[in-house]
Amino acid sequence: MAILLLKHPIAFPATLLGKALASCFPMIGWRVGEGEDEPGFDRPQTIIGRCEDEMILCCIELKRAAYRPANGSTPPAHICHATISRPSTDDGALAVAIALVVGVTLAVDQDASAQLQLAPGENWLDGADMRRLMASLDEDPALTLRHHYGLPERTANTNEPARQPDTTPAAVAPADAPSQKKQRQQLGSFTLLLDGDVHIEWKRIDEAMNVIDPGGNWTTVATPGGMGFVNGRSRMMLIWSPIPYDLPSIEQVYARSFWFDGDRGRVARHRQYITIMIDAPDDFEAKRGTALAATIMLGLINQLPQVAAVFNNMVSTLFSPQMTHGQVGILHTGEIPIQLWTWVAPNSLVDGDISVTTGGLQPFLGYEVEVWNAPHTRQFVLEKLNGVLRYLLINGPVVTHGDTIGTGSGDRSTRCFFGPSRADRPAPVPAMFLEFDIEQAAQPKRDLPVPPPTPQPSAAPTFGRRATFGRKGL
Repeated sequence: MAILLLKHPIAFPATLLGKALASCFPMIGWRVGEGEDEPGFDRPQTIIGRCEDEMILCCIELKRAAYRPANGSTPPAHICHATISRPSTDDGALAVAIALVVGVTLAVDQDASAQLQLAPGENWLDGADMRRLMASLDEDPALTLRHHYGLPERTANTNEPARQPDTTPAAVAPADAPSQKKQRQQLGSFTLLLDGDVHIEWKRIDEAMNVIDPGGNWTTVATPGGMGFVNGRSRMMLIWSPIPYDLPSIEQVYARSFWFDGDRGRVARHRQYITIMIDAPDDFEAKRGTALAATIMLGLINQLPQVAAVFNNMVSTLFSPQMTHGQVGILHTGEIPIQLWTWVAPNSLVDGDISVTTGGLQPFLGYEVEVWNAPHTRQFVLEKLNGVLRYLLINGPVVTHGDTIGTGSGDRSTRCFFGPSRADRPAPVPAMFLEFDIEQAAQPKRDLPVPPPTPQPSAAPTFGRRATFGRKGL
């Protein structure tokens, strides 16, 4: 967390902050507070950055009291201070750079004597130091020289002159060098649309998550400004924002969510939202446990009367609070609610020519599931597909190219093949193709000229060549 020491309260310059962040980090889309300047700065303000692979959140809060460092050091003279939470990104250098831009923008033209500490234990930077570091961002985006600016904590409140920056060249990675950071993958993401303020019972969520996933070791941490973190098998983050959620094309959402039985007017009038972002662990069993824990947390928050609807950000589907409650109820069977987490696109539902494709399975299995031009009835194909999806979300990606699966040990009526997805998707993904026969004695037939390698999980459960699954649908 960064600390900005001030001689007097300041305003929240939302417009200026938005321009500064967009200028320094043009590849990230920024939303600052409610988009309007706040002269009073009377409540915590949230900055949200959206890029291709993650959402970055930073909370800023003005505290009208002196700052007392936890390590007992004496900070420079000041009257009040602002806290800048660590931006929620795994890229440490990016987090520091964002905090610098926020701190400088808050201080500029408002408090010439402001002092900034980018992280606990680091030097206190005055206005000149902040401006020098800002000027160096283009050449040194990781701010590797920042420790050569400002005054150390132990001398920050003395008359010792500021140390001059060391001009010895530092080893800085070339701008085009490939990043070594492991890209964080999301298992899922849900947004609860709210029409009023909510109070989350974190202790209750802790207990419920560990009951539904006993080996998950889940703990929750609530922080000021509407943020919450959940740690265990994986990591989850809750982001509260006091503005309406920017839903994608709402008519397409409703068309996709044909089952939606909630109040559309209430959805349109919602005033704020909570987004739950769920990181994907490496192996399937951990992913399954994480999904169960995330579902029970979603269900508990969904019980609050202020919830107008629940939106699945990964597949753009919408659920009423009542339907979400029903989906969460499936947890008593120990299974992941298929409809809540995934979506089946009805490419063709004409009997005798059925084509359907899934969305939302890839984070769990490494691939999606597709059926093309099945010469059967819609009911037959959807029942078969539902059984396959149940089996996969219980057992993981254990099917291999050419396997046959069915409702019993002698049933080979469903054949499985792998290859590139044939659906119109934003990016190429692997897919498992299903072919169905009425006759159980049907023999497997070739799907592709050369069978491609089967996607393998990092730790796959054991599996026989003829898998079985139950017929019970979700």
